Amino acid sequence: MVRTALSDFVSLIFPRTCLACEQALSRGEQHICTPCRTALPYTD
Repeated sequence: MVRTALSDFVSLIFPRTCLACEQALSRGEQHICTPCRTALPYTD
C-alpha cells in the first residue's frame, strides 16, 4: 500500500512516458502505451 502511494507520488513529478509517442503511460504499461503497441506491425 505504501509502495503504491509512493510510486504514484513519484509519477506525478516524473511521469513515465511512451517511448514511441511520449504520452503518459497508464498503470500496467511499461515502455510502450497500448495504442502504440496495437499499431506496431506484426513480424516473423
